[in-house]
Amino acid sequence: MTQTDIIDAAFTVWGEDFYRNTSLSKVADHLGVTKPALYRHFKNKDALLDAMYQNFFNRYSAYIKPFFEKALQTEAMVDGVLTMVRGIAGFYLANPDAFCFTMMEIYENTNPCRNMNEQMTARGIDFSRLYSLENCSGVYPSAIHLAGVTAFFIISLRYKSNCTPERAVDRRESDEIIRDMEVKISSGLGFNKGEIDTIDFSRLEAIVRESSFEEEDDSLLAAVAQVVAEAGPWHASMDMVARRSGRSKSGLYFHFKNKKDMLSRFFITEMERITNRIEAAVVRSPVIAEQLYLAVFTIAEYLRRRPEILVALDWIRVQRIDVEIDASPQMYRIFAQLQTKGSGTTIPDTYDASYSDKISQWMLFLIVTVLMQKDKKGRNYSEIPDKSIRILYKFMVLGLEGW
Repeated sequence: MTQTDIIDAAFTVWGEDFYRNTSLSKVADHLGVTKPALYRHFKNKDALLDAMYQNFFNRYSAYIKPFFEKALQTEAMVDGVLTMVRGIAGFYLANPDAFCFTMMEIYENTNPCRNMNEQMTARGIDFSRLYSLENCSGVYPSAIHLAGVTAFFIISLRYKSNCTPERAVDRRESDEIIRDMEVKISSGLGFNKGEIDTIDFSRLEAIVRESSFEEEDDSLLAAVAQVVAEAGPWHASMDMVARRSGRSKSGLYFHFKNKKDMLSRFFITEMERITNRIEAAVVRSPVIAEQLYLAVFTIAEYLRRRPEILVALDWIRVQRIDVEIDASPQMYRIFAQLQTKGSGTTIPDTYDASYSDKISQWMLFLIVTVLMQKDKKGRNYSEIPDKSIRILYKFMVLGLEGW
């Protein structure tokens, strides 16, 4: 048994439940050895985790470096961004364990030894150099970032709740997924650029701001939101909610059957509140492209005003949790209908739930991503400027071709 054997086993067994239980005993059982045998190679769990980080960064940098160098040499921005996306997607499609590790252990990790940007820069891959492809200042969402986020979303649909090694795809399937990815990144939802260029965004934003965004009078769900934002859905407990709300734990059972019911009720309620606001906003314009921006800006404005809800939704975005949570089907249908009308395609006679779900999930994924971004001054949430939402919207409807 070598250090590499132990590292590979840890990626497999810890990734099976998304790093909720990083027990050395699980690794030992997987390898068929005793736990003390692991200590001959790693003094403790943190030492093993450190080795896993280095293993990941070495594998990732070696794979994507040729794509990075080619992207820098590409004159056309769209071609350069797509080149980089091919490298990133190719690596993760071939390495489900690395995708899970990135989502659970690396995402927003500020430890210099575990931070993606710092570790890649140390290996000769400075992602900020790609901004030169589009003259990006770093203040607003960049094309390379939105393209990368879209790639991650599409890959997450492939893995769903299973990031085990056997989920890796072969070269043919990988190429098919990447081709579909390139179409979405290049063209977005396929709207007409001329129509988008005529939109008066300030007028539409004013319409949304005229609406009431007062916080709902529901102190119990507000307590659930605060606990989920702080601890995450996996660690949020009914005890924590009871303390935050000033209730007894037994008293919570008058409202929720169990923790699963509590979390589901919280997320479903918030989705319904957002959907109600979207429905009220989109009727203010007869133009489909404007209706879609009203929907996007309504979500962004609600979440900017309710940062605890935003952070809670961010857990759903990056953590493939096993709580059964469904967004509002009506929200999905609104987005699907706006997309099909705006792109000139035909609305199917039969409601295609799978298709509309993916459209809505992708758009929500992007909105939460942009709102969770910090700029160089550390600002985020409510301080994200309206221009960032406009840039995001144009990427959604036009892709990089309309950048």
